[in-house]
Amino acid sequence: MLLFLFTFGQIFIFTNAGVLEHFVYKDLPLDKLKEAREFGKKAYLAFRNATDKIDDVDIRNEMYEDFILNCTELGKDVAHHIIDKIKTIPLTKNSRLLLSMGMQPFVAKFLSMNQSDMSDGIDRMCKKYESQLQCQLGFGESRPAIYKRIEDMKNTNGNLKLLIEKDCNSGSNKYEAYRCIGEDAQIWSQDCKESMTAYNESRFRIGKKVAKLHIEAVEHVLNITSNVDLDKEDQLMSSKEYVQAIFRPALREIAELEGEKCSILEKVLKCVRPSLRKHCGAETEEVFNVSVLVGYLDNERNHDLADQFLGFEVEPSSNCTRLNEHIVVYRTVPLCTDTWCAAGPEDSHGYISQNLK
Repeated sequence: MLLFLFTFGQIFIFTNAGVLEHFVYKDLPLDKLKEAREFGKKAYLAFRNATDKIDDVDIRNEMYEDFILNCTELGKDVAHHIIDKIKTIPLTKNSRLLLSMGMQPFVAKFLSMNQSDMSDGIDRMCKKYESQLQCQLGFGESRPAIYKRIEDMKNTNGNLKLLIEKDCNSGSNKYEAYRCIGEDAQIWSQDCKESMTAYNESRFRIGKKVAKLHIEAVEHVLNITSNVDLDKEDQLMSSKEYVQAIFRPALREIAELEGEKCSILEKVLKCVRPSLRKHCGAETEEVFNVSVLVGYLDNERNHDLADQFLGFEVEPSSNCTRLNEHIVVYRTVPLCTDTWCAAGPEDSHGYISQNLK
Protein backbone atom coordinates (compact mmCIF):
# COMPACT_ATOMS: atom_id res chain seq x y z
CA MET A 1 0.00 0.00 0.00
CA LEU A 2 1.33 3.44 -0.93
CA LEU A 3 0.89 6.62 1.06
CA PHE A 4 1.52 9.96 -0.69
CA LEU A 5 2.74 12.95 1.31
CA PHE A 6 3.11 16.41 -0.24
CA THR A 7 5.32 18.87 1.60
CA PHE A 8 7.23 21.95 0.53
CA GLY A 9 6.60 21.11 -3.13
CA GLN A 10 8.40 17.77 -2.83
CA ILE A 11 6.81 14.36 -3.39
CA PHE A 12 7.50 11.41 -1.12
CA ILE A 13 6.20 7.87 -1.59
CA PHE A 14 6.33 5.60 1.44
CA THR A 15 6.65 1.88 0.80
CA ASN A 16 7.76 -1.09 2.82
CA ALA A 17 11.22 -0.51 1.35
CA GLY A 18 11.53 3.04 2.68
CA VAL A 19 11.17 6.54 1.22
CA LEU A 20 11.23 7.10 -2.52
CA GLU A 21 11.36 10.78 -3.42
CA HIS A 22 10.99 12.24 -6.88
CA PHE A 23 13.08 15.31 -7.60
CA VAL A 24 11.60 16.92 -10.72
CA TYR A 25 9.16 14.47 -12.32
CA LYS A 26 6.76 12.53 -10.15
CA ASP A 27 5.46 10.45 -13.09
CA LEU A 28 8.65 8.40 -13.38
CA PRO A 29 7.48 4.82 -12.61
CA LEU A 30 8.71 3.39 -9.32
CA ASP A 31 10.48 0.49 -10.99
CA LYS A 32 12.47 2.96 -13.12
CA LEU A 33 13.25 5.04 -10.04
CA LYS A 34 14.60 2.00 -8.22
CA GLU A 35 16.59 0.92 -11.29
CA ALA A 36 18.21 4.35 -11.45
CA ARG A 37 19.26 4.20 -7.80
CA GLU A 38 20.66 0.71 -8.25
CA PHE A 39 22.63 1.91 -11.26
CA GLY A 40 24.05 4.68 -9.07
CA LYS A 41 24.96 2.25 -6.30
CA LYS A 42 26.84 0.04 -8.76
CA ALA A 43 28.69 3.06 -10.16
CA TYR A 44 29.73 4.03 -6.62
CA LEU A 45 31.00 0.51 -5.88
CA ALA A 46 33.04 0.70 -9.08
CA PHE A 47 34.45 4.02 -7.89
CA ARG A 48 35.35 2.53 -4.50
CA ASN A 49 37.11 -0.41 -6.11
CA ALA A 50 39.01 1.85 -8.53
CA THR A 51 40.21 4.22 -5.79
CA ASP A 52 40.76 1.74 -2.98
CA LYS A 53 44.54 2.18 -3.05
CA ILE A 54 44.65 5.84 -4.10
CA ASP A 55 45.44 8.28 -1.28
CA ASP A 56 45.79 11.47 -3.31
CA VAL A 57 42.67 13.54 -2.56
CA ASP A 58 42.80 15.50 -5.81
CA ILE A 59 42.98 12.33 -7.90
CA ARG A 60 40.12 10.77 -5.93
CA ASN A 61 37.98 13.87 -6.43
CA GLU A 62 38.65 13.83 -10.17
CA MET A 63 37.75 10.16 -10.36
CA TYR A 64 34.62 10.79 -8.29
CA GLU A 65 33.40 13.26 -10.92
CA ASP A 66 34.25 10.81 -13.70
CA PHE A 67 32.33 7.96 -12.11
CA ILE A 68 29.24 9.97 -11.12
CA LEU A 69 29.02 11.16 -14.73
CA ASN A 70 28.03 7.58 -15.54
CA CYS A 71 24.59 8.69 -14.37
CA THR A 72 24.27 10.84 -17.50
CA GLU A 73 23.94 7.61 -19.51
CA LEU A 74 20.59 6.90 -17.89
CA GLY A 75 17.52 7.88 -19.87
CA LYS A 76 19.40 8.48 -23.12
CA ASP A 77 17.50 5.65 -24.78
CA VAL A 78 14.23 7.29 -23.74
CA ALA A 79 15.25 10.76 -24.91
CA HIS A 80 16.95 9.76 -28.16
CA HIS A 81 13.65 9.25 -29.92
CA ILE A 82 12.71 12.92 -29.70
CA ILE A 83 16.28 14.16 -30.24
CA ASP A 84 16.66 12.10 -33.42
CA LYS A 85 13.26 13.24 -34.61
CA ILE A 86 14.13 16.91 -34.19
CA LYS A 87 17.34 16.38 -36.19
CA THR A 88 15.24 15.38 -39.19
CA ILE A 89 12.75 18.26 -38.95
CA PRO A 90 13.39 20.91 -41.61
CA LEU A 91 13.53 24.54 -40.59
CA THR A 92 10.24 26.26 -41.19
CA LYS A 93 9.67 29.96 -41.84
CA ASN A 94 8.72 30.39 -38.17
CA SER A 95 11.82 28.46 -37.02
CA ARG A 96 14.09 30.77 -39.01
CA LEU A 97 12.37 33.79 -37.49
CA LEU A 98 12.98 32.41 -33.98
CA LEU A 99 16.68 31.93 -34.81
CA SER A 100 16.85 35.59 -35.74
CA MET A 101 15.62 36.47 -32.23
CA GLY A 102 18.41 34.61 -30.44
CA MET A 103 16.80 31.19 -30.02
CA GLN A 104 18.91 28.07 -30.51
CA PRO A 105 18.30 25.76 -33.54
CA PHE A 106 17.26 22.71 -31.50
CA VAL A 107 14.58 24.68 -29.66
CA ALA A 108 13.41 26.60 -32.73
CA LYS A 109 12.79 23.28 -34.48
CA PHE A 110 11.18 21.74 -31.39
CA LEU A 111 8.64 24.58 -31.35
CA SER A 112 7.50 23.62 -34.84
CA MET A 113 6.31 20.19 -33.69
CA ASN A 114 2.65 19.27 -33.19
CA GLN A 115 1.13 19.05 -29.73
CA SER A 116 1.35 15.27 -29.44
CA ASP A 117 5.03 15.07 -30.40
CA MET A 118 5.95 18.07 -28.26
CA SER A 119 4.24 16.66 -25.15
CA ASP A 120 5.84 13.27 -25.76
CA GLY A 121 9.25 14.90 -26.11
CA ILE A 122 8.84 16.84 -22.88
CA ASP A 123 7.78 13.72 -20.97
CA ARG A 124 10.77 11.80 -22.31
CA MET A 125 13.22 14.51 -21.27
CA CYS A 126 11.63 14.77 -17.82
CA LYS A 127 12.01 11.00 -17.34
CA LYS A 128 15.63 11.27 -18.44
CA TYR A 129 16.56 13.93 -15.91
CA GLU A 130 14.62 12.32 -13.07
CA SER A 131 16.47 9.05 -13.75
CA GLN A 132 19.83 10.81 -13.71
CA LEU A 133 19.09 12.56 -10.43
CA GLN A 134 17.91 9.33 -8.82
CA CYS A 135 21.15 7.72 -10.00
CA GLN A 136 23.13 10.43 -8.25
CA LEU A 137 21.22 9.74 -5.05
CA GLY A 138 22.06 6.05 -5.38
CA PHE A 139 25.70 7.01 -5.95
CA GLY A 140 25.73 8.62 -2.51
CA GLU A 141 25.03 12.30 -3.20
CA SER A 142 22.94 13.90 -0.46
CA ARG A 143 19.48 15.27 -1.24
CA PRO A 144 20.54 18.87 -0.38
CA ALA A 145 23.52 18.54 -2.75
CA ILE A 146 21.25 17.29 -5.54
CA TYR A 147 18.73 20.08 -4.99
CA LYS A 148 21.59 22.56 -5.08
CA ARG A 149 22.77 21.03 -8.36
CA ILE A 150 19.23 21.32 -9.77
CA GLU A 151 19.17 25.03 -8.93
CA ASP A 152 22.56 25.48 -10.56
CA MET A 153 21.43 23.56 -13.65
CA LYS A 154 18.40 25.81 -14.04
CA ASN A 155 20.71 28.82 -14.21
CA THR A 156 22.88 27.30 -16.96
CA ASN A 157 20.26 27.03 -19.69
CA GLY A 158 16.86 28.63 -20.15
CA ASN A 159 15.28 25.61 -21.83
CA LEU A 160 16.39 23.31 -19.02
CA LYS A 161 15.03 25.84 -16.50
CA LEU A 162 11.65 25.78 -18.24
CA LEU A 163 11.70 21.99 -18.45
CA ILE A 164 12.36 21.54 -14.73
CA GLU A 165 10.23 24.38 -13.37
CA LYS A 166 7.24 24.18 -15.70
CA ASP A 167 7.16 21.33 -18.16
CA CYS A 168 7.90 18.46 -15.75
CA ASN A 169 5.00 19.62 -13.60
CA SER A 170 2.13 17.44 -14.79
CA GLY A 171 -0.38 20.15 -13.86
CA SER A 172 1.15 22.73 -16.22
CA ASN A 173 -0.06 23.58 -19.71
CA LYS A 174 2.90 22.19 -21.61
CA TYR A 175 1.82 23.23 -25.04
CA GLU A 176 -0.01 26.56 -25.29
CA ALA A 177 2.90 28.94 -24.62
CA TYR A 178 5.18 27.03 -26.98
CA ARG A 179 2.45 26.80 -29.65
CA CYS A 180 1.93 30.55 -29.66
CA ILE A 181 5.67 31.24 -29.87
CA GLY A 182 6.31 28.67 -32.59
CA GLU A 183 3.21 28.74 -34.78
CA ASP A 184 2.50 32.48 -34.64
CA ALA A 185 6.05 33.87 -34.90
CA GLN A 186 5.32 35.47 -38.27
CA ILE A 187 2.41 37.37 -36.72
CA TRP A 188 3.88 38.79 -33.53
CA SER A 189 7.32 39.53 -35.02
CA GLN A 190 6.16 41.16 -38.26
CA ASP A 191 7.08 44.72 -37.19
CA CYS A 192 10.62 43.78 -36.13
CA LYS A 193 12.18 42.52 -39.37
CA GLU A 194 14.78 45.29 -39.50
CA SER A 195 16.29 44.58 -36.07
CA MET A 196 16.03 40.82 -36.60
CA THR A 197 17.89 41.04 -39.90
CA ALA A 198 20.59 43.14 -38.22
CA TYR A 199 20.96 40.50 -35.49
CA ASN A 200 21.16 37.72 -38.09
CA GLU A 201 23.94 39.50 -39.91
CA SER A 202 25.83 40.34 -36.71
CA ARG A 203 25.61 36.77 -35.44
CA PHE A 204 27.16 35.48 -38.63
CA ARG A 205 29.78 38.24 -38.96
CA ILE A 206 30.80 38.22 -35.29
CA GLY A 207 30.73 34.42 -35.15
CA LYS A 208 33.40 34.26 -37.86
CA LYS A 209 35.57 36.85 -36.07
CA VAL A 210 35.28 35.02 -32.75
CA ALA A 211 36.19 31.69 -34.36
CA LYS A 212 39.24 33.25 -36.03
CA LEU A 213 40.48 34.88 -32.80
CA HIS A 214 39.98 31.69 -30.83
CA ILE A 215 41.70 29.44 -33.37
CA GLU A 216 44.68 31.79 -33.62
CA ALA A 217 45.06 31.91 -29.83
CA VAL A 218 44.88 28.12 -29.52
CA GLU A 219 47.42 27.60 -32.30
CA HIS A 220 49.76 30.18 -30.74
CA VAL A 221 49.59 28.41 -27.39
CA LEU A 222 50.21 25.00 -28.96
CA ASN A 223 53.31 26.31 -30.71
CA ILE A 224 54.71 27.73 -27.47
CA THR A 225 53.96 24.72 -25.27
CA SER A 226 54.82 21.92 -27.72
CA ASN A 227 58.38 21.59 -26.45
CA VAL A 228 57.77 22.28 -22.76
CA ASP A 229 59.09 19.68 -20.35
CA LEU A 230 56.26 19.29 -17.81
CA ASP A 231 58.65 17.76 -15.28
CA LYS A 232 60.69 20.97 -15.13
CA GLU A 233 58.89 23.48 -12.91
CA ASP A 234 60.62 26.55 -14.34
CA GLN A 235 59.52 25.66 -17.88
CA LEU A 236 56.02 24.84 -16.69
CA MET A 237 55.59 28.14 -14.82
CA SER A 238 57.02 30.12 -17.72
CA SER A 239 54.67 28.45 -20.20
CA LYS A 240 51.66 29.20 -17.95
CA GLU A 241 52.54 32.87 -18.02
CA TYR A 242 52.79 32.81 -21.81
CA VAL A 243 49.46 31.01 -22.10
CA GLN A 244 47.76 33.61 -19.92
CA ALA A 245 49.39 36.43 -21.87
CA ILE A 246 47.96 34.99 -25.10
CA PHE A 247 44.53 33.88 -24.01
CA ARG A 248 43.40 36.73 -21.79
CA PRO A 249 43.71 39.51 -24.42
CA ALA A 250 42.07 37.28 -27.03
CA LEU A 251 39.18 36.45 -24.69
CA ARG A 252 38.72 40.13 -23.80
CA GLU A 253 38.52 40.97 -27.50
CA ILE A 254 35.98 38.19 -27.99
CA ALA A 255 33.97 39.53 -25.05
CA GLU A 256 33.84 42.95 -26.75
CA LEU A 257 32.53 41.34 -29.93
CA GLU A 258 29.93 39.46 -27.92
CA GLY A 259 28.92 42.75 -26.33
CA GLU A 260 28.28 44.19 -29.78
CA LYS A 261 26.06 41.22 -30.61
CA CYS A 262 24.20 41.51 -27.30
CA SER A 263 23.46 45.18 -27.98
CA ILE A 264 21.83 44.23 -31.27
CA LEU A 265 19.95 41.34 -29.62
CA GLU A 266 18.65 43.79 -27.01
CA LYS A 267 17.07 45.86 -29.79
CA VAL A 268 15.40 42.73 -31.17
CA LEU A 269 13.98 41.81 -27.76
CA LYS A 270 12.73 45.31 -27.08
CA CYS A 271 10.87 45.17 -30.37
CA VAL A 272 9.37 41.66 -30.22
CA ARG A 273 8.49 41.27 -26.55
CA PRO A 274 5.64 43.82 -26.36
CA SER A 275 4.05 42.30 -29.45
CA LEU A 276 4.55 38.79 -28.12
CA ARG A 277 2.98 39.75 -24.80
CA LYS A 278 -0.02 41.30 -26.55
CA HIS A 279 -0.54 38.35 -28.88
CA CYS A 280 0.31 35.40 -26.59
CA GLY A 281 0.18 36.73 -23.00
CA ALA A 282 2.64 37.72 -20.28
CA GLU A 283 3.48 34.12 -19.29
CA THR A 284 4.46 33.27 -22.86
CA GLU A 285 6.64 36.37 -23.04
CA GLU A 286 8.46 35.21 -19.90
CA VAL A 287 8.92 31.71 -21.39
CA PHE A 288 10.47 33.26 -24.50
CA ASN A 289 12.71 35.53 -22.44
CA VAL A 290 14.04 32.69 -20.28
CA SER A 291 14.58 30.42 -23.29
CA VAL A 292 16.66 32.99 -25.16
CA LEU A 293 18.66 34.70 -22.41
CA VAL A 294 19.48 32.20 -19.63
CA GLY A 295 22.82 30.68 -20.66
CA TYR A 296 22.80 32.60 -23.96
CA LEU A 297 26.56 33.26 -24.09
CA ASP A 298 27.48 29.67 -23.32
CA ASN A 299 25.09 28.47 -26.02
CA GLU A 300 26.75 30.82 -28.51
CA ARG A 301 30.27 29.79 -27.54
CA ASN A 302 31.69 26.36 -28.24
CA HIS A 303 32.54 24.23 -25.21
CA ASP A 304 36.28 24.92 -25.27
CA LEU A 305 35.78 28.66 -25.51
CA ALA A 306 33.25 28.65 -22.67
CA ASP A 307 35.68 26.67 -20.49
CA GLN A 308 38.50 29.11 -21.25
CA PHE A 309 36.39 32.11 -20.28
CA LEU A 310 35.68 30.30 -17.02
CA GLY A 311 39.27 29.15 -16.45
CA PHE A 312 40.93 32.50 -17.18
CA GLU A 313 38.18 34.38 -15.30
CA VAL A 314 37.48 36.80 -18.13
CA GLU A 315 34.25 38.71 -17.51
CA PRO A 316 31.61 39.02 -20.24
CA SER A 317 30.63 42.40 -21.64
CA SER A 318 28.25 44.46 -19.54
CA ASN A 319 26.15 44.78 -22.71
CA CYS A 320 25.38 41.08 -22.21
CA THR A 321 25.11 40.78 -18.44
CA ARG A 322 22.58 43.60 -18.22
CA LEU A 323 20.17 41.51 -20.31
CA ASN A 324 20.01 38.68 -17.75
CA GLU A 325 21.98 37.81 -14.60
CA HIS A 326 22.31 34.21 -15.80
CA ILE A 327 23.31 34.97 -19.38
CA VAL A 328 26.61 33.20 -18.75
CA VAL A 329 27.56 30.26 -16.52
CA TYR A 330 30.09 31.05 -13.80
CA ARG A 331 30.61 27.47 -12.66
CA THR A 332 30.76 24.00 -14.19
CA VAL A 333 27.60 22.01 -13.51
CA PRO A 334 27.72 18.30 -14.44
CA LEU A 335 24.71 16.48 -15.89
CA CYS A 336 23.50 18.91 -18.54
CA THR A 337 25.41 17.32 -21.40
CA ASP A 338 22.96 16.76 -24.22
CA THR A 339 21.18 18.63 -26.99
CA TRP A 340 18.38 19.80 -24.70
CA CYS A 341 20.92 22.00 -22.93
CA ALA A 342 22.84 23.12 -25.97
CA ALA A 343 22.39 24.45 -29.44
CA GLY A 344 21.92 20.94 -30.73
CA PRO A 345 23.66 18.89 -33.41
CA GLU A 346 23.68 21.76 -35.90
CA ASP A 347 26.15 24.60 -35.87
CA SER A 348 24.23 27.53 -34.41
CA HIS A 349 25.60 29.73 -37.17
CA GLY A 350 24.43 27.41 -39.91
CA TYR A 351 21.01 28.96 -40.38
CA ILE A 352 21.44 32.60 -39.57
CA SER A 353 21.97 33.78 -43.12
CA GLN A 354 18.54 32.51 -44.11
CA ASN A 355 16.35 35.10 -45.82
CA LEU A 356 13.67 36.43 -43.48
CA LYS A 357 11.35 37.61 -46.21
